[in-house]
Amino acid sequence: MKIPTDLLHKIKTAERESFILQEQNIGVSLRSKRGFTLIELLVVISIIGILSSVVLSSLSTSREKAKIGKVKAELSNIKTAISLLASDTGKWPNGCPINPTVNSNPEVALDTAQAGIKERPSACSGTCNDTCAWQQSEVDNWNGPYMKTPTDPWGNSYYFDPDYSPYQNWTSNNSSSAQNNCSNPPGSKISVVNSYGPNGGTLNRYDCDDIFLEIR
Repeated sequence: MKIPTDLLHKIKTAERESFILQEQNIGVSLRSKRGFTLIELLVVISIIGILSSVVLSSLSTSREKAKIGKVKAELSNIKTAISLLASDTGKWPNGCPINPTVNSNPEVALDTAQAGIKERPSACSGTCNDTCAWQQSEVDNWNGPYMKTPTDPWGNSYYFDPDYSPYQNWTSNNSSSAQNNCSNPPGSKISVVNSYGPNGGTLNRYDCDDIFLEIR
C-alpha cells in the first residue's frame, strides 16, 4: 500500500520535531547536573554582598536615628526633673539661680551629686561667692531624688549648662548624624540640658553634633 505523499511528509516532520525536543531536554538535564559555573557563582556572591551592604547601612542609620530620638525624650524628662528641683529649692542644678547671669564654668554633669537631681547636694561652706552654689537652706528643702539620671546612648553624661552657646564651633567636629544642624550659625547664650552627641565631645565644645533642649 502506497502512503500518500502529504501524510509521509507530516510523519517526517513529526519525527524531526520529536528529535529536536529530545535534544533540548537532554541539554537542560546536562546543565542541571553540571550546576553553576564559577562566573555564575561569583555574580551571585557579588549581588549578595551588595545587598548585605545596603541592608547594614540602612540598619546603622536607623539605629542612630533611634538613639537621637531617645536622647530627645530623656532631655524632656530631665527638664521636668529640673522643674521639680527648682520648685523645692528655688535653684537649678549645681545651685545655679533660675535664669542665671553668665558665670564661669557653671556646667555640671547631671549624674553627679552636686547637680541635685538624683542625690542631695552639699551646701557651700563659708562665704559663697559663686553665682552657682547651694545654700544650706536650699539643701534642707531638697526633696528628691527627682529622677535616676541616665547616660546618653553613647555612654556619656547629660549636662546642665546655663550659658550654652549653640553651634559656636559648628564648622568643626561635624558628624554625619547631625548634618542638618551644621549649617546653623552660632546663637546667643541660653540655658539648656544637653548631650554632646555621637562624637562625645567635652565641655563647651558647642558643635553641630550636640543635642540640647532649652530650659527657662
